[in-house]
Amino acid sequence: MLTQFTGLANPCATGGPPEPPARTRRGHLISEQTSGHLQTPDLQRTPRHDQDLRICSLNARTLASEASIATLESTLEGLRYDVVCLQETKARTLTERTLRDGARLILGPKVPSKNIGGVGFLVHPRLTSSIMSFSILSPRLASLRLRIGRSSLSLISAYAPTSSAPLEERQGFFEELASLYDSEKSHFYRVIAGDLNLRVGKRRDQDFRTGPFYSEPDGDPDDLLRDFLSMTRTFHANSLESIKADIKAHRLRVLLQAAEAKTSLKKAKASLSKGRSPMDALLDRAGAPILSRSGMEERGPAISLNGTELEETNAYVYLGRELRCDGSMRTELIRRKRAAWAAYGSIREVTSVLNDAKLRASLFDAHVLPALCYAAETWPLSQTTISFIRTAHRALERSLIGTNLHTMRQTMRSSADVRRIPLLTDPVDYIKRAKHRWAGHVLRREDDRWSTRVTQWVPPPLCELTRQPGRPPTRWRDSIEEYARLPFTTVGRSTRSSSNRVPYRHWTTRARDREDWRNCDPRGTAR
Repeated sequence: MLTQFTGLANPCATGGPPEPPARTRRGHLISEQTSGHLQTPDLQRTPRHDQDLRICSLNARTLASEASIATLESTLEGLRYDVVCLQETKARTLTERTLRDGARLILGPKVPSKNIGGVGFLVHPRLTSSIMSFSILSPRLASLRLRIGRSSLSLISAYAPTSSAPLEERQGFFEELASLYDSEKSHFYRVIAGDLNLRVGKRRDQDFRTGPFYSEPDGDPDDLLRDFLSMTRTFHANSLESIKADIKAHRLRVLLQAAEAKTSLKKAKASLSKGRSPMDALLDRAGAPILSRSGMEERGPAISLNGTELEETNAYVYLGRELRCDGSMRTELIRRKRAAWAAYGSIREVTSVLNDAKLRASLFDAHVLPALCYAAETWPLSQTTISFIRTAHRALERSLIGTNLHTMRQTMRSSADVRRIPLLTDPVDYIKRAKHRWAGHVLRREDDRWSTRVTQWVPPPLCELTRQPGRPPTRWRDSIEEYARLPFTTVGRSTRSSSNRVPYRHWTTRARDREDWRNCDPRGTAR
């Protein structure tokens, strides 16, 4: 937000009220009632409903349809605002309307030949009577003039070109913005709010026009914003940073209370974000939102089977897991790793301040481990898969306890020493137990599903074909056969004595017996 506060002309001190604003090329009066309101000196001014004027900025992505406008209304329900400066509305024509709750919506047109741009304002019902005039200069600039009590406010909504645009275009935008800023009357409070698509970077020495809260090491290399601040003698501020610490403390307090009470962190986060909803971004050619899954997904080449078109693809995500024609697991493991780090990021602010190791491990195993090992009961457990999962889990483990490999080398601690600290569940044991439960569940089915038929299917001998050189790929059942075959077993020990020998039972036969399969330990210890 860019703002400059200058001296205000007092109507009473000058001997009378100011003249009503004249009709200009760039602006017009909203109504004659507003003009009459300004001409009556004894009329009660618009009362201030609060001591602060809440000016917000929103990149709406689109407000070109009734559905997107309705979504905007539902998004702002329960939020305290006075004026919202809207950018990238993509409206086709100049629109001025009153919403259901009485708020005033003003939208400017987008770039005619492109689906970009469009700025506007949303004024709260309590301030609609204070609107003096508005101007839509371009798809990137608009101004709104308000009369609040004895003060006048000129609010500018700006939507700057992105960093991918040519430098000449971005420089031209800031020159146009400076011209609009200077053209506004000097007795107005002038405020610029919007999406400037620039970074300020770290505050430099003797730089008093930039707030001290910016700490990004790399700012705008062209210094367009700094030049604009110097040219217009304005100051750059951000009201959100003043309450950022309070918001963070409140969020941490709520999450810690949920963690100590062992309630759902997901519900606690939902309560914190209550009142916010995403805007519709996927629209069809008519501007209506696309709600069906088939409409959102890209269609492949037209391959039909019995009159039904099929999509040709080498990989497909089904129920959260990627399936590939070649059976490789590399991309799926990378997806699981990203999902695990995302799940850990959702609890990081809680686990970083917890001192109870058991509670911290319980949170980690409840949120991160299922994300890392999602659908692992259908994986073939090759050595590559096991190594990848353990490497990812150990990196998460080190982040949980606040250490890294460099610190471990300096303190002469091994990975085995570190793993004793957080008391976490081994991911490979977690996967083996999941496969054990899934195998018993599949083989005990009696409805002749495909999952059961494929598990019991034995391929015919291929006598005419030779096997490819190299080690054969690991199959899904190989890890189960390692511990579930047991040809010579008795209770508690193995033997080859004919008197104590138990008849051989294949693992698929044992899985159908619930009690026998429950006593079969996937870690291979209860043999």
